[in-house]
Amino acid sequence: MNTETNTETLSLESIAAEFNAAGVPAYVAQSGGGCATVYVGPWYRDAEGDQIPAWMVGPGWFDGPNETQANCWRDEVSFGDGFGILIPNALVAPTDDETAGAFARRCLAAIAEHGTDLAERAADCGWNSYNGIG
Repeated sequence: MNTETNTETLSLESIAAEFNAAGVPAYVAQSGGGCATVYVGPWYRDAEGDQIPAWMVGPGWFDGPNETQANCWRDEVSFGDGFGILIPNALVAPTDDETAGAFARRCLAAIAEHGTDLAERAADCGWNSYNGIG
């Protein structure tokens, strides 16, 4: 990673807190290989029983012990649906001067705009939603 061009970070924990404050469940967890990801909204189970989050923000990393202090490079993080469907205009990236809270609020706007579409597509695929933590 070229740290000369990636000088600004955002707190994934602050992004998750903004979702939770708006009543949308979100938490930061390791998504594999030490990567930090914010999982947002309900989860779905596909026909094989695999768990899929409705929305995600990432990738990031952990600076603290026990997977705490999750951060991400501003120019490498994005928000999108967990299905890889990438509903048009749902993939959101932070602007150069945007705070973690402002970025999360734009992500919430994308959820409001596309959440019903996502739920309908999941139902079309035969996926069942549940509100458990992955």
